[in-house]
Amino acid sequence: MIPFYVCSVSQPILSATRLTEQGFRIHLREQPTITHPNGFEAKLRAKEGTYFLPVNNTGTPPNYKLDVHDTQHDIWTYNSQGYLVRLHKAKRRATYMPDQQCPVPMDKLEDYRRTIAHKHDDTTEDFEEKLHSLEYKQQKRMLNTAWKGETWFKAKKNARPPRPPTTTPSKALPAPSQQQQEQLQQKRRYTEKKPQ
Repeated sequence: MIPFYVCSVSQPILSATRLTEQGFRIHLREQPTITHPNGFEAKLRAKEGTYFLPVNNTGTPPNYKLDVHDTQHDIWTYNSQGYLVRLHKAKRRATYMPDQQCPVPMDKLEDYRRTIAHKHDDTTEDFEEKLHSLEYKQQKRMLNTAWKGETWFKAKKNARPPRPPTTTPSKALPAPSQQQQEQLQQKRRYTEKKPQ
């Protein structure tokens, strides 16, 4: 999973460290490449000693509308320190526990949760807890006021992001043999309705 954000830049920047944490492998050979065990492979280009993955901007077709707006929904991301982060853009009162939408299963998360709650009175509450050791009442503990902010989790070293759905190209069917073609024609003769 490579999250992209729409920004006004000439070229997007991907962190090699972030990609390797997600299972990608960077091979610096005569022809540098980036690969993933799921089958992804792309050539890297070098310019002035910096390797990069070329991105083609195809533009938006004329019959499509690109609707870009700031979302107020909570989203998952990874921060620059390698933590899996739930960004809380909508106000909430309770601390956050991962659910089915979490990109890493609960058993693949370390015993760590950090909550950074920015409150409407311009104060910030920042605390760490042992995720798997929390009692039921502490899991979604209510804070004294509504807040927006972040909840950090640490994925275990062996955790990999879920595999993207794979699509296999459809295989062309072999042409029917002469005998099969004759059988089909004979079948049509007896099953087709003749005009009167």
